[in-house]
Amino acid sequence: MTTKELTEAVNEICKRLDCMGGKVERFTTELQTIKDEQKEQKADIRELSRLVVAVERLAASTESIKVNVDKLDAKLDRYGARMDTVEQKPAKRWESLVGYVLSAVVGGVVVYLFSLIAK
Repeated sequence: MTTKELTEAVNEICKRLDCMGGKVERFTTELQTIKDEQKEQKADIRELSRLVVAVERLAASTESIKVNVDKLDAKLDRYGARMDTVEQKPAKRWESLVGYVLSAVVGGVVVYLFSLIAK
């Protein structure tokens, strides 16, 4: 091989290296971009994991609240039934009193009628 051929070959190799150098720079930049995006995604995943834990805690709290509300609802039903009973007592007493008074009046009328018939 002659010096000229060697020079041309070296020049050709240099052109290829220059061309590849640009590609290497582009790939390096793209690789760095991908690494940066990966870091951001990892941070997002960590944040999402924290949010999932918070939502799970909230769900557990909500379930606990539901149980307590159900217990209170049952107590209110019992108190409502007791309240109805308490409210009905005066009405029953009044009805009994009215019944006694009517019985006394009817009894008095019957006694009066018998006394008129007996004379």
